[in-house]
Amino acid sequence: MARRERFRSSVTLKLMLVSAVFLIVPALLYGRFEQADAERKALMVNNLQIQGRLAAQALQEKLIASGARAPVQAQDLVDAVSRGELRIKLLLRPADNASSYYYIASAPHLTEDERNAGRDALISTGLLLKATESCAGNRPLATQYEGPTGVSELLTSLTPFHTEHGCWLVVTSYPEDDPVIASLTRPFSAAPELRWAAMFYVAMAVLSVWAGWSIWQALRRFGNLARRMSESSIEPSTRFVDLTPVQELQPIATAMDRMVDTMRRAASAIREAAEENAHALKGPVASIRQALEALRNTKPDEIKEAAIAIDRSLSKLDSLISTARRIDHDIASSIAEGRSIIDLSALAANAARAANEQQVEQDSPKIDCKLTPDLAVVGSEEAIETVLENLLDNAVGFSPKGSTVKVTLKRAGDRARLSVEDQGPGVPPDLLPHIFERHFSTRNGHDALQDDGQPHFGLGLAIVRRNVAMLGGVVSADNGPDGGFRVVVDLPLAHPLR
Repeated sequence: MARRERFRSSVTLKLMLVSAVFLIVPALLYGRFEQADAERKALMVNNLQIQGRLAAQALQEKLIASGARAPVQAQDLVDAVSRGELRIKLLLRPADNASSYYYIASAPHLTEDERNAGRDALISTGLLLKATESCAGNRPLATQYEGPTGVSELLTSLTPFHTEHGCWLVVTSYPEDDPVIASLTRPFSAAPELRWAAMFYVAMAVLSVWAGWSIWQALRRFGNLARRMSESSIEPSTRFVDLTPVQELQPIATAMDRMVDTMRRAASAIREAAEENAHALKGPVASIRQALEALRNTKPDEIKEAAIAIDRSLSKLDSLISTARRIDHDIASSIAEGRSIIDLSALAANAARAANEQQVEQDSPKIDCKLTPDLAVVGSEEAIETVLENLLDNAVGFSPKGSTVKVTLKRAGDRARLSVEDQGPGVPPDLLPHIFERHFSTRNGHDALQDDGQPHFGLGLAIVRRNVAMLGGVVSADNGPDGGFRVVVDLPLAHPLR
């Protein structure tokens, strides 16, 4: 089934099949046509032999009826039975001469020298020697010889018969310069019709291969440009429509250029929106901060406490603005910068090593890795690093001191499966469906603060879910059978793009 689908979708395989047809079909048809030509020639030769035999029989009857005057009237009798391109040669072996034939008459007429030359030419074929064996019967022939006028002829019949004058010999032939006779003596491979057909066939094959090659080249350029766009940033001046000489593919190329332009505009709009949001929100924050400075110095303690609370809220708001800006920039980068083949095994090993180096205390949670080497995925390295950092940060943050965070990476069919499991308290089952929602967190109290004293906003796993979706993967979470919390990420393995 897979092979059938591959054939249906592969232009290259279809072009190879067309080429094979152009090579095989002529070989099959040539044998059939050659056989049909041989049968046609056999029928035509048989027809010519019948015509020669009938002419010889008519001449035989006239010569017998002429009696003693047959030698004198021979030329007139030959002229009477001659028709069209049929050539008749009448020879006589007198009764008192057992070996020599004399050229008596012919159609068309010949001079004395031409008759002698024609008799010698017939003798050279060996046919007259066979006729002397028995002066009776008819011999159907298809023998070529050069006549007395220098034109090759096809002998079709040899008819000997007796009269009182001796053994008469009627030879019928056709000139080979006649188109019909020429088609009989010409090899099938030299036939003009075959050569014209071969020329048209070659022209058709060249046009078909050229058309197929043009389409394949256009699709190949499409694929190369699409691959480069997915792996790296491409200049806006590079257009699909400029790489498509095939007119029928122009609408597709135009649509793809339009789609790419839309994506570029969307990325630009996201960046601009991020900057505008950040600028619009930071303005009020700055104004509130200025007002707080006056409150701290001139108002009673109650107002100062309120100011401190406002300040804490403003700090949280400021961090949220920065986080939202970073998220918008990540989305824009994933659209505009394209994707490349990433060694997920190496990236996971580096992220785990960096996370271990950040654990400075002796009893800090440690990260233990079991990674299958050389597992590659297609995506943005920055997006994958963000996924790894958030998963490891979340696991370490919930792990008790002295515990171990287990990181495994293995192949699961056509996907790479990354698992990060901690030994923390886990997540209540009723909260698991919400674990990847933005601003959702199960932290409380001091645990809700990051290392820099800023609060956690419940964005880590939400960012993981968003980045994994952009990479074409899926993420899930559950509680381990022995406690703790586990997040599993499945990403499609990279396949060759060329």
